[in-house]
Amino acid sequence: MRPPLYVDLDGTLTHTDLLLESALELLKRNPLNVFLLLLWLFRGPARLKAEIAARTQVDVSCLPYNEGLLQRLAIEKAAGRRLVLASASDGKWVHAVAAHLKIFDAVLCSDGLRNLKSGEKRRAIERDAAEHGYAYAGNSRDDVVVWAGATEVWVVYAHSRLLRQLRRLHPNATVIDGIGNSTRHYAKALRLHQWAKNALLFLPLLASHTSDPAVWLRVLAGFVIFGLCASSTYVINDLWDLRSDRLHPRKRLRPFASGALSIVTGFALVGTLLPVSLLAAWVLSPGFFGLVVLYVVITLAYSFRLKRIPLVDVITLAILYTHRILTGGVLAGLTVTHWLLAVSLFMFFSLALVKRCTELEWMQQM
Repeated sequence: MRPPLYVDLDGTLTHTDLLLESALELLKRNPLNVFLLLLWLFRGPARLKAEIAARTQVDVSCLPYNEGLLQRLAIEKAAGRRLVLASASDGKWVHAVAAHLKIFDAVLCSDGLRNLKSGEKRRAIERDAAEHGYAYAGNSRDDVVVWAGATEVWVVYAHSRLLRQLRRLHPNATVIDGIGNSTRHYAKALRLHQWAKNALLFLPLLASHTSDPAVWLRVLAGFVIFGLCASSTYVINDLWDLRSDRLHPRKRLRPFASGALSIVTGFALVGTLLPVSLLAAWVLSPGFFGLVVLYVVITLAYSFRLKRIPLVDVITLAILYTHRILTGGVLAGLTVTHWLLAVSLFMFFSLALVKRCTELEWMQQM
């Protein structure tokens, strides 16, 4: 008889971390909750997870599950193997996932007092498995101590160094690949293709037939700075819209919604790109800095609220496009005429309407 298979949740069964997901939901409700998070963390990780879980809801039905692993688990289940979901996440989420997937025979999880991680998880698994031994599927260094006591090792997308270490210790380990963090995912998360919109910064230069290389270099520097700032706001938008993106037929493939990039990576990108771009904007020109800050404010207002208000959303998009032209004028030291601003505003308003209508028609056909 084959030993029971214990499966980790965060990073193994799903391409995300439920603690981070639920903490993000709490911060979205009120950013000042960060002080509560610090207070609960001081009382221990198990208490932190329980307090967050008690105050938030995560839709486990749309989590980015590891489909390759699920298919393997379904085969094991059909062969009569006992499957146990063993996670350091709070019991509220672990039981919810188990109830949703309907393939696990039992659950081991954190409970507000005990943080089921590393050595604590191994002890809980050994008590549950008794004399039968156990197989374990995990993905991180925290799982090494659990693998050490397993009779059968499953490695679900692990970093190359950890994978090499495990293959030396467990040459017969079952390896299941995950999504992986590729350059393509970072480029998609930063929306590098959207930098084309920032070419509008050069419009005042083209309209005035300016040929001074110094001015063009100045605007080119502004183009890069503006792009970095815009990329940081795209990441913020994707982190804010995780759940709604996962319910969308196309947006569910975005790096953060799909779990190709972690929430921690998202915060690291924002924490790097936003302050660096704002500092560079200030060095280039205080006037440019002010317009970049205004862009960030309008963009975040759009992401958090305005895009859900009909008509206001397309007006905001038109303003953001026109804002780029005004910013280019300030960088080049040129006066943007009212005529150019008015024509641009109406043109971009029309394009935004067409885009929204196209999206609505596409959604109706799905």
